[in-house]
Amino acid sequence: MPKDTRWDRNLSVTPAAEVLIGHAGAVLLRKLADQCGLTPALGAALGRKGKFPLIDRGTALISMAVAIMLGATSMSDIAVLAHQEPVLGAAPSDTTVRRTLELADPATLDKIARARAAVRAHVWQLICATPAGFPWLSVAGKLLAGWLVIDLDATLITARSDKEGAAPTFKSGYGFHPLGAWCANTAESLAMLLRPGNAGPGHLRRPPRGADRGAPADPLPDAVQAAGPRGRGRRQPRAHQSPAVAVVPAPHRAVHLRLGHHRRR
Repeated sequence: MPKDTRWDRNLSVTPAAEVLIGHAGAVLLRKLADQCGLTPALGAALGRKGKFPLIDRGTALISMAVAIMLGATSMSDIAVLAHQEPVLGAAPSDTTVRRTLELADPATLDKIARARAAVRAHVWQLICATPAGFPWLSVAGKLLAGWLVIDLDATLITARSDKEGAAPTFKSGYGFHPLGAWCANTAESLAMLLRPGNAGPGHLRRPPRGADRGAPADPLPDAVQAAGPRGRGRRQPRAHQSPAVAVVPAPHRAVHLRLGHHRRR
């Protein structure tokens, strides 16, 4: 995984100096994506034979994510990155954003999922190598060592105009009611199912679109995989076993599943 990029050399963070930029946290987010290898991995997934775009498609996709963090709600809002130009260089145009999103056919989405899974495994390996180790959760004073906890919850998103899939919500609004899945251990967003606003909290007709379909082919880092469920009455896992998974639907019910069961599906 690359550790240096062209734009972030000699970069420093200071509260008092000249030539400052706003939203400095956006710069750190872009730097993180570059250093962990996500930006080049997405560029490879979005690449097309014989095509050499002026702005790498992986960079364009990461720029969109940074723009969303800064409040962007449409493709034209990529302009919020204009004040980051002294550090990051020229932001992608809204035309580049549109062309990048148009590449999202099923095959490309699968490549993106596999790229994300590979980078996640790399980052988790780095986390496991820290003195604190992997962030196992603690519930009621009991450490859930060896358990990956996935939180499922729905949230309302308001649509200001008529859009595909938008519908009235149970709170007398209008928009969408997507269902999301987050890894509680690392606070990562794993998958998001776009649903109409009138969908119920537990309404699920199909697996979440955009899930990491590449994950089954990519084993978890050794340090995480070796840590299976522990505690009284639980058999110690063999070395090849993965951590157990606790899927927690909102608000409180939990279903415990072995990760390997999902990988065979």
